[in-house]
Amino acid sequence: MNSKSSIFDSILNTIESEDIRKFAERCIETIPDYFWNVGASSTGKYHPQYALGDLGLARHTCALVRFMNHIFEVDCFGKNFTQREKDLMRVQERVETMMIFLRISIPNLIIHYLQPMSFVN
Repeated sequence: MNSKSSIFDSILNTIESEDIRKFAERCIETIPDYFWNVGASSTGKYHPQYALGDLGLARHTCALVRFMNHIFEVDCFGKNFTQREKDLMRVQERVETMMIFLRISIPNLIIHYLQPMSFVN
């Protein structure tokens, strides 16, 4: 893994399902180098300061999952999901953010958005 990928370690530790954690680790291993060097906003107008500059997109992605973990602790939300569903949502948020920036090119087709939950279920 990239040395900068350690920013995701605390998030990976919240994923209890071994297969989902492995999937998340594999996704992190495939992140292109430029992901680590961009902010979450190209203009800086719509994101907080911590989400800008080097590692900004990675910090923004972590913040999303931390916020989700907080929401899961609130009974009226968290009790509605199994642990596996929570793990899938944690990974989806992270992978979704990465995939939006990736734009995978296939002859005559560009995929802008992947729904990672369909790969794991």
